[in-house]
Amino acid sequence: MANHWLDKSEYPFTSNYFEINGQKLHYIDEGNGETILFVHGTPSWSFDYRNIIKKLKTNFRCVAIDHIGFGLSDKPEHYNYSTQNHNKTLEKFVLEKNLVNITLVVHDFGGPIGLNFAIQHPERIKNLIILNSWLWSSENDPDYMKLKRF
Repeated sequence: MANHWLDKSEYPFTSNYFEINGQKLHYIDEGNGETILFVHGTPSWSFDYRNIIKKLKTNFRCVAIDHIGFGLSDKPEHYNYSTQNHNKTLEKFVLEKNLVNITLVVHDFGGPIGLNFAIQHPERIKNLIILNSWLWSSENDPDYMKLKRF
């Protein structure tokens, strides 16, 4: 994919793509060592983690995905963009790439997406790092109810 707008000095990583549900999921896989898996929130992408990955990749394998619809991944008009479906995508990615001994870093909506994976596959998780996320239902939260209409 041509991404002429992307500043490679800010995001100097090699793009990789994982085929799923007829779509291309973009991810980066930088460095060697124990795996740190970065799962972004919305509306964001792996770019959020660029500076920490630049530092950590000398001692760790840093893997960061862009959910379908975000970042450098495909953005189909008609797609199931629910956190549940993003979780299924993440699960398929991790299992097919055989990622183990993972330090899982989740942010925002990446929390429910990544933490559900951790609950389903605790044997693959070594550490959890949770940034600005939640572990409970926001179904009855007044602010969520306002945004849900969108």
